[in-house]
Amino acid sequence: MIRILIPCFIEASVIEQTNAKLTEIMQQDSSNNNYKYELLFIDDGSKDQTLFIPCDTYE
Repeated sequence: MIRILIPCFIEASVIEQTNAKLTEIMQQDSSNNNYKYELLFIDDGSKDQTLFIPCDTYE
């Protein structure tokens, strides 16, 4: 299992694109190389909606 930690600070405008691109890359690579992965977005006190966007995406 590979865990990728993505620090986020005021990223609301780009976090969905970041997640989509990383997911695309990791799905392909993990499939080709037979491993599992997790993307962990860590909010660092953002004052915008950064914290809530990944939660809304996967609920």
